[in-house]
Amino acid sequence: MLWGAGHVPLGVFLWTTPRDLDWSARCVVQAQRLDELLQRMPISKVVCELPQHFEGARGQAAEGRGDIIKLTYMVGGYGIVCGMRGISFEHAPVMTWKGQLSKESVEKRVRRIIGEDHFERLRIRRDVIDACGIGLWARGLF
Repeated sequence: MLWGAGHVPLGVFLWTTPRDLDWSARCVVQAQRLDELLQRMPISKVVCELPQHFEGARGQAAEGRGDIIKLTYMVGGYGIVCGMRGISFEHAPVMTWKGQLSKESVEKRVRRIIGEDHFERLRIRRDVIDACGIGLWARGLF
């Protein structure tokens, strides 16, 4: 559990899926794990970044692999699970929650909001920083 300014709780939950499954089966496993979490924890809202295509070499490569479609499929599964449980599911459009901020700028802001000591104690991995930023944004703290 992360605690932001004013002791507002912010949860970021991580789990892995077996690499030997194809992408659609991995999405099902991810949705099942979210469902299990929602049954155990008093969660009232899930906020997820809205998948979006970006211009440039990385965006073109992701589009060529079908990554945006696969990610959209998975996010839709999360939305269905939340809807079936009566839990609010909200999208965080990239340009709304962080605009043009770089990964480095998002990390600096997250560190400042939750505190350097707390950030280091939690050992927040680089690939989770955006999720922390989205949670803080959803709480009006980003």
